[in-house]
Amino acid sequence: MLSDTLYIYLFSLSFVLSVAFLSPTADAAERGKGVQIHYFGHACFMLKNLSGTSVLIDPYTGLDYPPLKVEADIVLITHEHFDHNAVGDVTGNPVVIHGLTKDGKGWNAIDKSFKDVHILAFPSYHDRNKGADRGKNTIFLIHIGGLSIAHLGDIGYVPTKEELKKLPPIDILLIPVGGFYTIEPEEADEIAAHINPRILIPMHYKTKGSGKLPIKPLDVFLKGKKNVEEVNSAVYVVSPEVLPKKMKIVVLQPR
Repeated sequence: MLSDTLYIYLFSLSFVLSVAFLSPTADAAERGKGVQIHYFGHACFMLKNLSGTSVLIDPYTGLDYPPLKVEADIVLITHEHFDHNAVGDVTGNPVVIHGLTKDGKGWNAIDKSFKDVHILAFPSYHDRNKGADRGKNTIFLIHIGGLSIAHLGDIGYVPTKEELKKLPPIDILLIPVGGFYTIEPEEADEIAAHINPRILIPMHYKTKGSGKLPIKPLDVFLKGKKNVEEVNSAVYVVSPEVLPKKMKIVVLQPR
């Protein structure tokens, strides 16, 4: 087993090197700012900062993506559907935070810090009928590596302007764009226009890994858009210093 000191050193070295090769943020990473965003497919992401703290969001099962079997410090579950709550596939001894209460009828009040990460939760719904069709959903806001990153889970409606005003400023928005179970592509545009993040990363769209789920492919959401950066990787590295002035859509390749 590696000692904690050696592990942190090796992780820090690999993070700085990956930043140097993937984006112009090496100086920022050396100052302790920056995040690696790993996209595993569907709505599952892992966020890692320079100190090695990792946050896994919505681990899946029952899909055609490779099995997860990843280690994490923190696991966030936006709602209790099988393709978002596969905590059993996460290794290590993570702190697991469920956005919904055990009976699924309410939301847990979450305003917590773990190591150098702060997590807030905001209530939302999985459908346009206040949860009557598919239940409730959680929006997680994660402050990590000097960035505020929002994961909208399986949000299924466009919140009101008053609801959206309750959200703090968001640097990076992880948003579903495939429709059917979630918001439609044009609704994702509407939410993004209200939130105005610096970076938008689409998720929960049709791929080979999503199997027979009746959701739309990414092309439907991207059609006609010019502010798109397609990254030929499942990993994206970003820091506060290199956030674009205007919103940019970053497309990651599912693992």
